[in-house]
Amino acid sequence: VAEHNQDKVHAQYKTWGKRCDRFVAFTNTSKVRGVPAANIVEVHPLFGDGDNNVWQKLRLMMQTVRAWKDFSTFDFVYIGGDDTFFIPENLRKLVNEPHYYYLHRMGVPFLLGHRMVSSHDGAAFVSGAGFVLNNISAKMLSHLVDGSRCKPDVVGGAEDLLIANCLQEYGVQPMNAADEFDEDRMHAFGPGSMDHVVKTRAMGSWWYPAYRKRPIPAGLGILSTYTISLHYIEPHDALAIAEHLYEKKKVA
Repeated sequence: VAEHNQDKVHAQYKTWGKRCDRFVAFTNTSKVRGVPAANIVEVHPLFGDGDNNVWQKLRLMMQTVRAWKDFSTFDFVYIGGDDTFFIPENLRKLVNEPHYYYLHRMGVPFLLGHRMVSSHDGAAFVSGAGFVLNNISAKMLSHLVDGSRCKPDVVGGAEDLLIANCLQEYGVQPMNAADEFDEDRMHAFGPGSMDHVVKTRAMGSWWYPAYRKRPIPAGLGILSTYTISLHYIEPHDALAIAEHLYEKKKVA
């Protein structure tokens, strides 16, 4: 989180951060407006705090959390940028579904999100509104980021590809978080922008179909009933979504 994006972090904490078992904002400042100090970790990665140094930020995040005494007590970790909206209740539902529940209980590490396939080399990765690690894969990644096979000296914003490549070196394959109807639960975009693009853009001129490798959803099919995360969400959108999800239920 950059200092100029504090409003985004405040909106995240206010709308969904309090619903997590633990919410932590990794940022280049020790104070974020409206967020308790206990929920902030100041970090300064190698090669600077710039927006195009996301991989080094994520490496430092993983190195930091592996030193936490209670790190092993978290069964699942969701990691997302400051423009994501997360619904923890729906992640709890997903990880209790038989497939994921038994994988986790058997000690199988996994990387879960909006699965894509690189149009350049065919490598699978998860991208968009964050990703989910179970504690086995989180522990693995927290140590693997130090190794030469996980490109510790790279500077860039392709952290989604680098994470997937790093874990795949050790047998962890990216999994798609679609529901039983093959509707997305973790999204590359927000629902409004996705609907607009699907209706107005010629598919051949858009980068997304080349990476998705699956049918492009439209209409009500854009969102699963049990959506976990959305991408490119501004603070005013986060407040509106939270009101729709939580406050209107109270009135009803």
